[in-house]
Amino acid sequence: MSNWIEAKKEVPSEADGEVLVRMPDGTHEIAWAAYWHGASNDFAKWMFRDPYMDYYTPTHWMRIPE
Repeated sequence: MSNWIEAKKEVPSEADGEVLVRMPDGTHEIAWAAYWHGASNDFAKWMFRDPYMDYYTPTHWMRIPE
């Protein structure tokens, strides 16, 4: 069973923290969802550890397995 969630349909909450994302080219990155003023329903953008990735949008995401 796949744990990947389509990014167009749902984004992680602030409580999820960092998540694993799949990029359009099939690579994987670590990212988190940023929200305006901490409102859980007001998604702002994807943030990445690598600032050069900020121009890209993931296709899918999943919580990082413990």
